[in-house]
Amino acid sequence: MDEAPSWLHFPLDIKLADPPLLEAWLEIRWQLQRARSGLPVDPGYPYALGVFYSSIRERFPIRENVFPIEAPEEILPPYSVRHRFRVAKGKWPLLQLGPGVAAVNFGRPYTWDLFRRDARYLREKLLESYADQELTIQSIALRYRNGTPFEHGQDDPLRFLEERLNTSVTLPKTIPGPASPAWPQQLSMSYSFVLTEPQGTGILRYTAGTITRIDPTSDEPVEEDMLSWQSEVLSGPGEAPPLHDEAAFVEWLEQAHYVTHDWFFSLIDGALRSQYEKG
Repeated sequence: MDEAPSWLHFPLDIKLADPPLLEAWLEIRWQLQRARSGLPVDPGYPYALGVFYSSIRERFPIRENVFPIEAPEEILPPYSVRHRFRVAKGKWPLLQLGPGVAAVNFGRPYTWDLFRRDARYLREKLLESYADQELTIQSIALRYRNGTPFEHGQDDPLRFLEERLNTSVTLPKTIPGPASPAWPQQLSMSYSFVLTEPQGTGILRYTAGTITRIDPTSDEPVEEDMLSWQSEVLSGPGEAPPLHDEAAFVEWLEQAHYVTHDWFFSLIDGALRSQYEKG
């Protein structure tokens, strides 16, 4: 798409010196077949994995197993990533692949141009790897997770949402009753919307508390007190673009980006935006 839509409230070229991005990723899932056992399977995956790695290893040479290689296939859940491929050890971006699922993930540094390039690259390599099989999209999702350090035992997450993320949540005055402190120690809430551009569902998620994330430099879980917010555009059957149609795929990607871009700046508009612009 050449021009941003008229409904966009925030220019696409806004620059932040210190953005709060934790992770951005595009996930593609395709329909699986049913084995005699009744379980969903991706019979083309073992061969596709080899082709996929051979075609990307010049750019993504570091291959990591998500599960132990001796783990039996039948005990692993469908649509679970089995392998990651990195540009260098502990570095972003990375590609992920498993039966029925593929993804491209970015941390920082991030730009939309680089992300869009690698999203198109993922699509291209996925089609090459499954050249003998037509992949029917089950779902496609663009997600951004942002966060800021937050001591939930020392401050009120509801006040932070209202004053910093332009999101008002009001509880009855009688809640929580006898409690100290008088604010939630953990917070998890979400909103979902029916979207028309692109067709699908838009989801906002807020989480406050001790969050476990994977440190990309060590692949080890790290616990942090944070308040995070995630924007997501998800399109399912009948909404997702055909994977073989590059123009439709790129159009969906651009439209989903417009939504997440506008939501992000709508949330941080004010003190947080000034903070992230100054760095």
